Amino acid sequence: MSFRLLIKQPMVLAIATALVPCLASAADTQSDENTAKMDAVMVVGERIQRDQQETTTSVRIFDQEDLANLNAFNVTDLLNKTANITADNNSFTIRGIANTGVTMNDGGSDSGTIFIDNIPIASNSINSSTLNAWDLDTVEVLRGAQSTNQGANTQAGAIIIRTNNPEFASSGQARLRVGDYNTYEAAIAQGGALVDDVLAYRLALQHRSSDGYTKNPILDDDKWDSSKELNGRMKLLWQPTGKEDTQLLLTLARQENESPDNQKVFTITPTDGSDTPAQEDIYKREAYMNTPWDIKQDLSQQAVVEFNHQLNDRWKLQTVSTLMAYDWHSTHDEDRNDQRDALRNSYSSSDVWSHEIRMNFSGEKLHAVAGLYASRSSKDNNNITVGRATKFAPGFPPAVYDYDTTYQQDNTNYALYLDSDYALTENFTINAGLRIDQTEIDYRSSGETRRTNDFSGLGGDAFCAGEAPKYGSNATTCNGLIDQVLSVTDGSGKGDNKDINVLPKLGFLAKLNENINLGYSVQRAFRSAGTSLNTGTGEVIDYDAEFSTNHELSFRSQWFEQALTINANAFYVDWTDQQVSMSGSANPYDLYTGNAGKSTLKGAELEVFWQINANFDSFLSLGLVDTEFTEFSATNGTSYKGNEFAGAADTTASFGLNWDSNINWFAGLNGRYTSDSYMRIENELKTDAYTIFDSQVGYQTAAWKVSAYVKNLTDEEYILDQRIDTETNAIYTGYKVGAPRTMGMIAELYW
Repeated sequence: MSFRLLIKQPMVLAIATALVPCLASAADTQSDENTAKMDAVMVVGERIQRDQQETTTSVRIFDQEDLANLNAFNVTDLLNKTANITADNNSFTIRGIANTGVTMNDGGSDSGTIFIDNIPIASNSINSSTLNAWDLDTVEVLRGAQSTNQGANTQAGAIIIRTNNPEFASSGQARLRVGDYNTYEAAIAQGGALVDDVLAYRLALQHRSSDGYTKNPILDDDKWDSSKELNGRMKLLWQPTGKEDTQLLLTLARQENESPDNQKVFTITPTDGSDTPAQEDIYKREAYMNTPWDIKQDLSQQAVVEFNHQLNDRWKLQTVSTLMAYDWHSTHDEDRNDQRDALRNSYSSSDVWSHEIRMNFSGEKLHAVAGLYASRSSKDNNNITVGRATKFAPGFPPAVYDYDTTYQQDNTNYALYLDSDYALTENFTINAGLRIDQTEIDYRSSGETRRTNDFSGLGGDAFCAGEAPKYGSNATTCNGLIDQVLSVTDGSGKGDNKDINVLPKLGFLAKLNENINLGYSVQRAFRSAGTSLNTGTGEVIDYDAEFSTNHELSFRSQWFEQALTINANAFYVDWTDQQVSMSGSANPYDLYTGNAGKSTLKGAELEVFWQINANFDSFLSLGLVDTEFTEFSATNGTSYKGNEFAGAADTTASFGLNWDSNINWFAGLNGRYTSDSYMRIENELKTDAYTIFDSQVGYQTAAWKVSAYVKNLTDEEYILDQRIDTETNAIYTGYKVGAPRTMGMIAELYW
């Protein structure tokens, strides 16, 4: 593992150095009557509810106080304050593993999943509106495999988001926020009883808009990445007996987003014959494209029905039924430059329903949950590309063509699972779990290519006839040869796949004393089998499931009358049959998914929470991860053995210090550090390390609060990603850059 950054990076070194005097100071304040204890925190994302100090899972839990202290307008703000997590508005990585897998895997299962009120959010519908942080209760970040409990899409981990439930006491709140780049947010939430002790409700609405910080000089548009969101949620809680032992909860939610896809990715036009722009040009944040983004529709809708019934003192029945529908339609600049007019129309729709039945048992020594799970998802994608260009031979103009692709995929999943804790002694508990999971996939695709320019008048037919045998063609004209080459991707195909997987888990938790626990677990995790479309050949190719064996060592401790919490996890993952993107030829579109990878991951997380006294509290987190492909040879002969995963920052760190005067005034400062990482599995391009600081100060009463905030306090300039598009005779380089410094004001009311 690369630990060099611990002594090379100033912020990491400062945090580590500061920890020693902090512990000493905490010891001195042990008897201080102002020292406050930290409340017990329950992990609800696991099937068996456990105290955070009594689980081997590496988990970071954010509550409503954290949301306020960290100025979290979006769940992404929280994720980036978490050890071994990096995130933006539509993707995230956990321990170096991207939520969509370590390489491109179109149509495949996700490696990490976000759940909002029990609804799994598919990767194609993750955006700023679905991740808005208004009226949230808790956010749990579960790092490491969750396959035994959560299923196929949680090999890297899971993020469990819970919104506020109805209560019978009337309450409400409202927020108004204004900020740089014409950013506005208005939000309101209200709840209370409709029938005392029987029927309660909660409503939440949020609207946000911003001009964004990217301009387009070609179109004279200074609102190139402008965005607009409208989010709403309604909850109804029914207690037919007037008691909490029987509850039915209905949730309806809707998110509508008008933000351009990949809104922070832009392309710099080469100048003076240079393929790569000067570094200082990047932070002008200018997008040189001649076709505007246009979001026709970006709509996500969810419904959840939860039923809880306490049968007796030991048995509890739970059922959860969910439905999610997502629709997307956009047009954008296909060639991502100002030279041509290639345009893509993208249509995407998906729906997912699931049903789960759980039985919970709580005895003197045994705590267990057994469940049945079923789900079905359908995806329907259609891309219509107009004006794409490909150069076939020197001296010839590029062939311009239109290309239409469609694919539909249906996934059906059934599972039976068990998770249990058994106390062998008062201080030693065994955890055992098992999941039997079956996945069925049905895939259909089609493609059609149409050339739109004419080569008949260029006098090259004789040359093309001579080149034809290289392409397995008998064409005698350039038009005929190009049509035959393009038609390779035409036609339709279908495939289906089915697999059954057994996923065991075993571990223990040992109480060394009242405040120190040591644990270990090992479990098998997986990502289900599937099918992929090779857009370069038109083939539909099946691939098998991938598996990982995950070892987790945990340390939990509380000190100085529970004012200080120090938790740590170390992990080792052995990953086989890895689903990776393969290339069949030099054709950039000749890509498909195959089981060609093996890899290992190892690392650790350290998290410290200190309630210094009644006025100050702080946190510190440090994440280390080392990723390596131990086997990965693509079919074109390229070997990635020894390479790191793309986007796998080997060191992440964050800290926060909050002050509350207890007489209305409050302030906070927090920061995060992310080390450099490779942007591609080729391990050629790297992002630079960066450090971001955020701050806030404000005044509050029981009825209202006013605050000012600054994000990216030092206006750090940093690159998150880079892409290269080759068009005709030039190379266009696009960058995804981090947000600049932004400031704003917030006013909130409570009643």
